[in-house]
Amino acid sequence: MNDSSAPTESALSRAGAAFGRSVTLMAVFALATNILMLALPLYMLQIYDRVLPSQSRETLLFLSIIAAVSLAVLGLIEGVRSVIANRAAARFDEAVSEPVLAKALQPNANSGANIQPVRDVAAIRNAIASRLVFNLLDLPFALLFVAVLYLIHPDLFWLALGGIVVLVLLALTNIKGPATGGFGCDPAT
Repeated sequence: MNDSSAPTESALSRAGAAFGRSVTLMAVFALATNILMLALPLYMLQIYDRVLPSQSRETLLFLSIIAAVSLAVLGLIEGVRSVIANRAAARFDEAVSEPVLAKALQPNANSGANIQPVRDVAAIRNAIASRLVFNLLDLPFALLFVAVLYLIHPDLFWLALGGIVVLVLLALTNIKGPATGGFGCDPAT
């Protein structure tokens, strides 16, 4: 290896380690978020199971307070998770941008400076700050919830699984559609 790639590799390893710590923290918040996302379905189940048959206003009041507090905590956790993702993206950008920019500005033997690595760093930073990491961390819980549906009732499981298949097929069609000129899109534009 040449000496000019060593600062870039050490910056990448530092950024990767910092991002790993942030992902671990976001995974803990994902667990809490997904548990709190069950507040409304459990609230509705309790309303139909306990409140309506007994006409108990006290039970309704306490269940409503618990659900409202759960949703408030869920909102706070989502906000904290978003701040953690933004800070992780900023740390990644701070650790990697300077060495990548210095490397990109070195004239290449063939065509001069190549600015594409700087664009790549910006794209990675934007992906880290977006909801992409949240969605990836929430995916195992979604699969777990669908599996639990089978325990509740197999028909609900098959209905949810069918909906998942339809959504995946629509997403794949959406990805392939504009690239092949489908859906009235001109692939040249």
